[in-house]
Amino acid sequence: MMNVPVNVSESMNILNSSGFRVYAVGGSVRDALMGVEPVDWDLATNARLGTLEDLFPGAKIISEKYSVIRRDFPIGGQDPEGLQSGSDIWGNASPLPHVDIATFRTEGA
Repeated sequence: MMNVPVNVSESMNILNSSGFRVYAVGGSVRDALMGVEPVDWDLATNARLGTLEDLFPGAKIISEKYSVIRRDFPIGGQDPEGLQSGSDIWGNASPLPHVDIATFRTEGA
């Protein structure tokens, strides 16, 4: 069984209750199943970018090309700007914790 943080579960519930499919994907799933706390979470959905923007108005668009948004969650009431940052695969600062939500896509031709 995998423990999903409240903020990630809330994001999934918002999508589900709006009629969209959503799945936890990537390294966060692997880590959680291995008993390691994931650094961040990735979700995949059939909701398009415009819909994601409507459902999560405070989210940042990480990639228009790949329809990816990021929801940052403060730790203990801290402003996300004050959190330790790394960078994502696009070189954007990524305060932790966060969840990236991407529209389904295929790889390759």
